[in-house]
Amino acid sequence: MSFQKAQRFEEGKAESDYQLVVNAIETVKERNVVLKSAYADAMSAGDYAKAAEVQEALATSANQLAELKRGEKAIDRKSTRLN
Repeated sequence: MSFQKAQRFEEGKAESDYQLVVNAIETVKERNVVLKSAYADAMSAGDYAKAAEVQEALATSANQLAELKRGEKAIDRKSTRLN
């Protein structure tokens, strides 16, 4: 494989990876909206066990979002080097 083909392949892979991460970020953000609503409902109903469950899911989601954003930045830096 020539250098140019290899470089185009890497650029295409980086773009594909970037889109996957961006889509995953949006999915996590959408899930957070649902979780926040579930948390408010649980608190309104006085269901503190459910609220704790949802709060745990929100914490997990926050960690996933942070990790995905780090990945997005890493892919962005790598694609900048390729161009």
